[in-house]
Amino acid sequence: MASVSKFLLLIVAALLISAPALDAAQNKPKPGKTKTSSTPPGVMYRFVDETGSTVVKDYLPPEIVPKGYSILNLAGQTLQVVPPVLSKAEQAEEKRRKLQEAADERARKEAIRRDAELIRQFASVEDIMRARDTQLSALDVQISIRNGQTNLLTTQLEEMQRHAADYERRGQSVPSQLLKDIQESQRQIDDNKGFVDAQNGEKNKIAERFKNDIIRFKELQTQRLLRKRDESGVEGTEGTTAVVLCRNNEECRKAWQLAQIYARDNGTRSLEIVTDTLILTGKPMNERDVSLAFSFVPERDQGAQLVLEVSCEKSDQGAALCASERVRNIVAGFENYLNSRLN
Repeated sequence: MASVSKFLLLIVAALLISAPALDAAQNKPKPGKTKTSSTPPGVMYRFVDETGSTVVKDYLPPEIVPKGYSILNLAGQTLQVVPPVLSKAEQAEEKRRKLQEAADERARKEAIRRDAELIRQFASVEDIMRARDTQLSALDVQISIRNGQTNLLTTQLEEMQRHAADYERRGQSVPSQLLKDIQESQRQIDDNKGFVDAQNGEKNKIAERFKNDIIRFKELQTQRLLRKRDESGVEGTEGTTAVVLCRNNEECRKAWQLAQIYARDNGTRSLEIVTDTLILTGKPMNERDVSLAFSFVPERDQGAQLVLEVSCEKSDQGAALCASERVRNIVAGFENYLNSRLN
């Protein structure tokens, strides 16, 4: 009995000694396979082999690693996609692309902020025009003052130059103080001209900035108007607004040209802005003025919507004018005007 127990103990000891060697033999990588301690158990690898075929295997050849691969679980579901290793040129392009995306995102957020500020600050195109005119008028006052100074200095300079010429005709030296006064007057005149040029340049910048604000404001305003009409199911004319459809690029191009003529002939103010998306006459200045605005809104497939909006002065008389038959005829007559010339 004692001998049997010793025999059993020897067998157990032998098994314990051989177990690590057996585990090492079972886990030894097969030739040509890559296995690391970081590789999770129970996964497969999907990759494109040297023949261009997509294969799924339980090992990953070393030459595949730079080309990219996918890690799958045993059910075939993708756990991770490892992209190819980029070349230096590709890395540079990827960096450029990300920088551009970041810049585009900043521009998008800035545009949203600017739109919100535009809507918060102004209630109508006329409000924007008034703000523009106020700033331009302030600059005009400064320009007028400097021009007046220049005219006075020019008169004084001409007088001093005549005195200097008299001295020279008599063969006498021109007094040094007179020469200094001539030089100083000329300097002031040059300074004033430089100031006026700078202010005129600033006026151009202000006018361009407000023009862009007006165009964007009308785009936002027209978008809101069309959404409300879609929600309410309104078509055609309503109050001081009309929406007319054109069916293709050529028809829309002609319709937009006709809209410019219609605005010129039916508005009491002259055309102020004409672009590919906006036609706008000047703002109403009195109770008899009628201003027209046309917006060009492309459709998704083809054609576009031409949106006409009529506005009057913000007063009781202006409101009565916009509710009058005269304005109703302008609004309702636009579609007939187009149809008679397009068909």
